[in-house]
Amino acid sequence: MVAHLEGEVDAATAPTLVAGLSEALKAVPPRGTLVVDGSGLLRLGPVAALHIARLRRRAENAGVQLRVVPPRDGRPEMRAEVAGTSM
Repeated sequence: MVAHLEGEVDAATAPTLVAGLSEALKAVPPRGTLVVDGSGLLRLGPVAALHIARLRRRAENAGVQLRVVPPRDGRPEMRAEVAGTSM
């Protein structure tokens, strides 16, 4: 089973992410593999990253191997317009 993530995934879209990943995990048989393909992400916010990290524990408990493909740009948590600013 492959779950493709695209666009921006942040706190606003986290409920949709969690629901989709939960459904994908349920569809994988024990000893199967779930691939979370983040190569199409433009932004992965910290809340969304936390939910993906929690998915790893849920997958282990379900007997499912989890493989995460990282975003292509290497820094998905930062938006280009705020990457150089500080508070």
